[in-house]
This record gives sequence, structure tokens and C-alpha cells, in this order.
Amino acid sequence: MALKPDIMSELARPILERIIVPLDGSARAEAILNLVVPLAEQFDSELTFLHVLLPRTTAPARPGEINYPDALHDRTRTVANDYLKEVNRHLVQGRARSREVVAAGRVSEVVVGHANQGGYGLIAVGSRPRPQYLRWFRESITESIWTNTNTPMMFVPPDWNANDSGSDAAKELPRRVVIPVNGSTRSDTALEYGGQLAKGIGADVTIVGAKPALTLPLATDANAILYADDPFEYLGERADKLRASGLEVTVIRRSESSFNSVLRAAEDLPEHIIVAIARKRFGITRRILGPRVFRLVRHSQNPIIFLPPSYSPRKVADG
Repeated sequence: MALKPDIMSELARPILERIIVPLDGSARAEAILNLVVPLAEQFDSELTFLHVLLPRTTAPARPGEINYPDALHDRTRTVANDYLKEVNRHLVQGRARSREVVAAGRVSEVVVGHANQGGYGLIAVGSRPRPQYLRWFRESITESIWTNTNTPMMFVPPDWNANDSGSDAAKELPRRVVIPVNGSTRSDTALEYGGQLAKGIGADVTIVGAKPALTLPLATDANAILYADDPFEYLGERADKLRASGLEVTVIRRSESSFNSVLRAAEDLPEHIIVAIARKRFGITRRILGPRVFRLVRHSQNPIIFLPPSYSPRKVADG
């Protein structure tokens, strides 16, 4: 028996209780509100619109420090506040609880610091990571945020809401959550999060069983061993667990990487939200190749929520 929508929203609420939305004044950044506002409305989330100003002085701030403008006559701060209030008034229209914050500093450090200090469940960004050849010269802001945060991040393609341009009505939420899994313990985290998200928006779930990563530690991960021995048994067990909570679940098996599996799902399935766990790169590998997740973001036609490796939905619920 399926759960009622209000009960489902209550069960899933902790993962999206507070959402931070960095806005820089661009239409591309604001486009994410067509997804974030109905999400917040469904989960009764609090939205925080954050606009970051450049520091007022040339003196470098301490790493991770957030400098809040405090001069009442600061015209830049006034304009930024007016901008956020205008966004709230015209794009949110009272559909969700929201607040505006203006801070000064390095954008990535301010966003990460604010997300950590405020205990946010999601960072929602509407920008697409820069092409690989450009990031060799300068790391993108979204890339820096992802590398330094333990908060899940949602990316929305700029053209996701192209058909709704000129409309004041927010786009309806997708009715399907796609979760790529490869047999790792991290896959179970994505399944748990994706199940909670699907409950909250009344969506179906599609589990995409992908080819295990070459670096997957089969000898130390019991789930990975099960998946390698019998992928259909693994996928069936996970699907049944989600079905037991009242969700409609479909399983697709792919003999290709998670990256290609997700891109294929975009061609074969109706519009959806992707939930995936992702590792982070550091050092020279990160500098040369960039974060693995952004390769998928650049090619995706659907919104994606990436979960950091250390993330646990249970920690959010318990907190």
C-alpha cells in the first residue's frame, strides 16, 4: 500500500530541511529556482538565497572566514539586498519559507562556510562547470565548492527549463528519481537518499545497475562482492527494500560505466532527477583531470544531486 503524499514528505523532510542557493544575478543561476522552489514547497524547506560580494579591503581573510558587510551606507550591500528581495518576491512568491543573506569574501569559501555553519542539507547551483581546457587555467567556483564541502550539491542544466521561458509558473517536479549503482557501499547511500527524495515528491524510482568501477575494492566490500557475483540478486534486494516503503521501483541493468548508464537513461526515460554518490579527486589528479562529477554534469540533460563520499542520510535525520 502506497504512502500518502503528506506522510511521504514528512519521512523525507530531513534531507532537504534547509537549502542554500547561491545567486550571482545571472539568469542561469536563477533558473534553478524553477526546481528548487517546488522542492522547498513540497518538503517545507527553508531557502537561503546567498549573494557574495568581493571583500571591501585588500587584506586577505583567514581561510574559511566569512566577512559580513556591516556598513549601513554600503551601496553595494544595499543593491545586493534589493536584488535578493526582488528574486524572492517575483520568483518565490511566498510559496516557500526563505531568507536573504549578503556576505563578502571568496565565493567558494563563503558558500562552503555558510553551508557548514548553518547545517544545510543541500547546496543548489544553476551553473554548468567550465570546459576542461578552461579549468586548466583557473578552477571554477562550483568545482571549488564541491571539492571542499560535505554537503550534497544539486546541479541543474541551464536549458532544463527552456520550455518554460517567459513563464512565471515554476516547472513541475520530475516524477522519477534515477539512481545509478555499481555495487559499492556508497551505492547504498545513494539508494537511501534517492528513496527519501522519491517519497517526498511522490516519484517512482529507477535503479540503473552499472558496471563496477575498476578501482572498486571487491576484497573489502561485501556489497561489491555480492554485486560482482550476482548483479541481479543485488539489484533485486535493493529494489525490494525500496518497494517495502511504498515506492514503485524499476530496475535496469547496463554493462557499461555509471557515466554512460546515466546518459543512456536520459535518452530512454522521461524527465527525472539523478541521485548519485561521487568520489573526489585531489592534488595533481584533480588539477589535470578535474572532479569526476563535472564530466557528467556537463553532459547531463537532467538535474543531478551528487552526494559526497562521507555523506549519510541518517546523520541528517539524527541531527
